[in-house]
Amino acid sequence: MIKIDFHIHSVSSSVDSAFEFSIDKIIEYVKEKKINAIAITNHNLFDKTNFELIRTGVSIPVYPGIEITLESGHILLISNNVDIDDFNTKCSKIKNEFDINKNITFEFLESTFGDLSNYLLIPHYDKKPKIPSATLDKLGFNFYCGEVANSKKFVRLQKDNKSITPLFFSDMRMSNESKLSAQQTYVDVDNVDFGTIKEALRDKNKVYLNKFKKKDLFPILDDGTLASTGVNLIFGKRSTGKTHTLDCIYDNFVDVKYIRQFELIESNKEKAEQEFDSEIAKQRTLFADDYLKEFKEAVKSACLLNFHDFEIAADSYVMSLLAFAIDSDKLDSFAKVPIFSEQEFEFTKDQKIVKLIDSVIELMNADVYSSIVEKYISKDRLFELLCELNDKYIENRTMDLKCRVSNELIVQIKKDLSIESSQDSVKSFNVTEYTKQVIEKRCFESVCKVIETSKEIQNQPVGRFNVVACRNPIASASDLQRIVSRQGEYRSSFDLYNHPFEYLKSLKSKSYISDDILYKCFVQIDYRVLNENGYPVSGGERAEFNLENKLADAENYEMLLIDEPESSFDNIFLRKDISTKLFELSKKMPVFVSTHNSVIGGSLNSNYILYTNMSRNDDGKPVFSIYGGLRETKQLADIAGNTTDNYFVLMDCLEGGEDSYGERNQSYKNLKNWIQ
Repeated sequence: MIKIDFHIHSVSSSVDSAFEFSIDKIIEYVKEKKINAIAITNHNLFDKTNFELIRTGVSIPVYPGIEITLESGHILLISNNVDIDDFNTKCSKIKNEFDINKNITFEFLESTFGDLSNYLLIPHYDKKPKIPSATLDKLGFNFYCGEVANSKKFVRLQKDNKSITPLFFSDMRMSNESKLSAQQTYVDVDNVDFGTIKEALRDKNKVYLNKFKKKDLFPILDDGTLASTGVNLIFGKRSTGKTHTLDCIYDNFVDVKYIRQFELIESNKEKAEQEFDSEIAKQRTLFADDYLKEFKEAVKSACLLNFHDFEIAADSYVMSLLAFAIDSDKLDSFAKVPIFSEQEFEFTKDQKIVKLIDSVIELMNADVYSSIVEKYISKDRLFELLCELNDKYIENRTMDLKCRVSNELIVQIKKDLSIESSQDSVKSFNVTEYTKQVIEKRCFESVCKVIETSKEIQNQPVGRFNVVACRNPIASASDLQRIVSRQGEYRSSFDLYNHPFEYLKSLKSKSYISDDILYKCFVQIDYRVLNENGYPVSGGERAEFNLENKLADAENYEMLLIDEPESSFDNIFLRKDISTKLFELSKKMPVFVSTHNSVIGGSLNSNYILYTNMSRNDDGKPVFSIYGGLRETKQLADIAGNTTDNYFVLMDCLEGGEDSYGERNQSYKNLKNWIQ
């Protein structure tokens, strides 16, 4: 049985957050985790110098690899140690291609590396970003194993006879700041030869999460202590290492949601209320920004309307047209020239064709999604479309230029004729542009009328609570000032609230109201947390809602740790609400709950029990022991083979001992008999 990690990063790339490589960290990792073979797989590059440094620095086989962004997903490609220079050359081509297109097509991968059966290919199978199924089909027989995101997914795939071989790796960035991961895969072979490992991975019955070949368990600590991929209950007396165990698990894994002991207790009610209100205000702002993002663009467009100037120009145009018509029988020879009353040619910039051209160019440079685009539209067809659009753009621009030159001539000739004539010429006026502005103004006002009507816009259940958001009109000048959060005069603007365009102009004229918050001045977003009776949450309910929120957030992680939730909540809430949610979460990820509460211990249908015990060595230093086993097993055992009775563990930790349990049980019976 060997232990491998074939997903390790040692060089930062554009896909990573920046980190500084530490050879000491990788040496420590291999030694502390007792790993037998590793592979170096940096994003879209292979650094030969860095690889040689690692290979000479550790005492185990190190295989050259690369993590490739393949058709919008990621795949590990790992080679043997036979020809490093050849592998380096091929990886350089991948790097150059990725630097240009930000994506590697399967065709480029195959043309670069040739016969892919010479390599070990490990796509992201149940891990983000996943390789598309169409790409997996292209891999054919070269695809028989895949990387997963957590131990739960590993076990699920391992039990599926029709699925591929699952692999679970650290994906570590080897810097001094990185914590050592416990995410490795055991392979049931007797040597670390590349070919042997590669062949073994064809058989899912030869991979495990632990050296004991127990398929539903995985190691959580460096000493090999196992736990279930489902629900794990951690018991123990005070100061015996329950929290210490959770801390160690947290340090050993990435992407972990940890709800710590007393985290939800409100020791200072006033401060807790302020923090809760502050968090709700933050969530309200985020929600409002998202909800109003389209309306924000509408306000920006309305700000650009030059409607007032157009109204003045329209009046001037009409008056000059009427005057010219009235005096038509008195026109002198200069005024009778047709161009004297001619209007300028109307033209507008065709922004639509510019956007279309930009969109086609973006499709041609789709980078990560180029394979999807080319599946429907070839680059040649896109290029032809771009050329035709460009020809049309040139045609339009030519016509615009003709109109401009003609208008300049019209203006100059009319000016010269007006000097000689006693008749005033008809004013120039762009009727088309004026009509557009009228329509845009009316559309904006229609949108404002809708957005200013009261409506419930969200009702999201969170446990027994509901997060409710409503939009309401601005009710007073004080409400407007509260939204802007600046001192100033607001009454004159608010008086125009029922006339949206004039209201916007008034707001924009005030120096203390910045343009970036104008859209917020049209509507109030009320964002509240209500209990099941429809009332705002009380002090005690705040903690319950916070826990519900944290459990909902746990959906975004790969593991959940909770330390003694009973310190904050009553038993009914724990049994009816929390136990059910923890069980549902355990279907997606490993869940660890430290407790000494009989309600949680009894109602939560756990898969595994971990019992912590503390003794002291000859120097008086604490020594923590952990006994583990299935819930139904009679004996719990530690890694050294020592055992303890599960029955007495449960009695002591959950019931205060067998005698206490018997006394309470008898008291309950007596009360029940008395009622009957």
